Amino acid sequence: MGALSLLLWAGVIALSTSPTRTTAEDPDKDLPCEFEVQPVQFGLQIGLKNPKRRKFNVTVSEQNGDVIERQFSISTQSITRLKPCTEYTVRLQRAGGVTCTGTDNVTTAIRATTTNMKPGDFMFAPHSVGKISINTKWKLTCSDVSALGAEAQLCPGAPQTCCVSVTNQDLCSNLSVTFNNPRCPFTDTVPLPAETFLSVANLNQKVTKYANGHPLEIKFITPLPKKCNLTTDYNCVDTKNIYKALSALEPFKKYTCVGNITNEKFSTKTDPIEVDTDCNLHSLEISSTSTENSTSLQWKPKTKNCNVTLLKPKLKYKCTCTYDWWHRKFSEEMSSEQKCTVKGLEAWTRYDCKIQTFYDEDIELKQHEKTVRTEAGTPDNPGKLIVYLTENNSILVNCSGTVNFRGPMQKYKAVLKDDQKNTKVLESHKCHFNFRDLKFSSTYVVEVKAFNGEHESTSSYKTVNTGFNDKALIGFLVFLILLTSVPLLLVLYKICVLNVGTHRESSH
Repeated sequence: MGALSLLLWAGVIALSTSPTRTTAEDPDKDLPCEFEVQPVQFGLQIGLKNPKRRKFNVTVSEQNGDVIERQFSISTQSITRLKPCTEYTVRLQRAGGVTCTGTDNVTTAIRATTTNMKPGDFMFAPHSVGKISINTKWKLTCSDVSALGAEAQLCPGAPQTCCVSVTNQDLCSNLSVTFNNPRCPFTDTVPLPAETFLSVANLNQKVTKYANGHPLEIKFITPLPKKCNLTTDYNCVDTKNIYKALSALEPFKKYTCVGNITNEKFSTKTDPIEVDTDCNLHSLEISSTSTENSTSLQWKPKTKNCNVTLLKPKLKYKCTCTYDWWHRKFSEEMSSEQKCTVKGLEAWTRYDCKIQTFYDEDIELKQHEKTVRTEAGTPDNPGKLIVYLTENNSILVNCSGTVNFRGPMQKYKAVLKDDQKNTKVLESHKCHFNFRDLKFSSTYVVEVKAFNGEHESTSSYKTVNTGFNDKALIGFLVFLILLTSVPLLLVLYKICVLNVGTHRESSH
C-alpha cells in the first residue's frame, strides 16, 4: 500500500514538471521559407514556395511612403490598392518565426514595381447631376485625376470616391480622363451614351407662356445634349384626372405634366412639373352709362399670355351692383356678351358694380369692379300738408311725409295763391313755411313740392281760410261805444240840470 502511494505521487510530480505544448503555435515557425513577388493588376502578388497553409506576416512599403502590413495563410496573396508604376519593398516572415528569403535563400527584402495603368482599370458611372464617379483599385487621389481641364473632386455624399464634372453637351461623346501620375501618366477615353449617363444631365424644366396664346411650352433650363438626338413629348393630367397632350391643354386649368425623353435607343421620363394655364385676365377696360334706375356696363378683356380672340367663345360674364350688403341687384342671366344692364336701381345712388368672369361656365375667374352713380330721379311727394293759423292772417305749413330727393339738392318750394291768383313763393331746405300778413277772411291754396336740382316732385295741396280782422272790430266797437256815450252823457247832463232847477224852485 505504501509503495503504491509513492508511485502515484511520482506520477503527479512528473506530470507537473513536464513542459506544456502550445497547440496554436506553428510547428514550422523555425523552418526556412522562400517567396517571390510578381506585379499584378492594381498591385503585387506574393507567392510561397512552401505550399503548407501556415500564417505569414507580410510588409509592403513604399520608399518614404506608406507601409502596408497583412497576415495570410495561403500559398499566394495579392496586395492591391497600390500606386501604379511605383517601387515597393516586400518582406515576409513566418508568424512568430523566421524571416523568409527570396529564391536565392539570401535576400530578405524583394523590390518590385507595380504596372502601368491601362484601359479597363477604371469604372465610370453616373453619380449625380453634372458628376461622373471614377472607381478603381489603384491607389489614387482626386488631385491625380482631371477631365475637361479641371481636377476631380470628392463626390457629394461619397467621401472615398472621386468625381469629374460634365455638362449636358458633353453627353453622347467621348470624355478624356487623365491620370496624372508623374512616372506613367495615362489617359482613358470614356464613351458617355445617353442611355447610361443622361441621369447626370441637368433636366430642370420651366414653363414658357407666349403673348400670342396657347399652346404653352415646357423647356429645359439647360438645353438637352444636341449629340444625343433626343426628343421630348409631354403628357399632362388635370385635377379631374383627364389626360391631354401639352399642345391640347385648356386655359385656366392646372395640370401635372411628365415628359418622355427618347431617341432611337432608349427612353426615360422627366420629373413631374406643375403647369398652370391661367391666362392672367388681368383687367377689363370698363365704361358705363346710367339712367335713374339702371346702369349699363361695357368692357374689353385684356390678357398677358393668351389670345383673347381664342378665349372669347368660352368667356361668360355676370354683373352685380351693390350699395350695401343687403341691397343687391343682378343683371340678366350669364352672357357671353361683353356688356350688361343692371335694372331696378335707386336713382342718384352710388353702386359698387362687379363683373364676374367665367370660363367654360364653371371656372370662376377674377372679379373686376367699377363704381357708378345712377342719374337723378323724381323726388318723393312731400305728403299731406299740415297747416296752422298762427294768427288770423298768418299760416304755418309743415309736411307729413319723409322725402327721398334722389338728386344732388334737397329743397322744398311752397306756393300760396289767393282767389285773385296772387301768389307768394317760399323756399327752404326743410318743409317748414310761415306765411304772414295775409288778407283777412280770405281763402288761400297752399302748394308744396320737393326739388332736387334737376327734377320736381308731384305737388301736395291744402286750402286754408284766414280769420276775420278782430283788431279792427274791437276798434270799431270802441268807437261805437264812444260815439253813443257822448249824446247819452249830454242827455244825462241836461236831466241833472233840470232836476237841480226844479229843486231850487220848490225850495223858494
